[in-house]
Amino acid sequence: MLVNGFDVFFDFNAAGFLTSYLNIPISLGLYLSYKLIKRTRIWKPEEMDFVTGIPTLEETETPEVPPKNVWERIAGVIF
Repeated sequence: MLVNGFDVFFDFNAAGFLTSYLNIPISLGLYLSYKLIKRTRIWKPEEMDFVTGIPTLEETETPEVPPKNVWERIAGVIF
């Protein structure tokens, strides 16, 4: 968002500046109003959990289905 319309500074016009940089205060206003209305807090990086609830590779892996005919064998070799 910060470098979206950087070229407007070389050939400055108000319309280009507003369309390029108006989204920054709108985004900040929406974020801060959500935080104030819902009374949520900002988490510190040490408090975040990126491990719990993630399935292992064995849980997400699907078994390979053997080919049924010659065309599926050819497609299996190609792809």
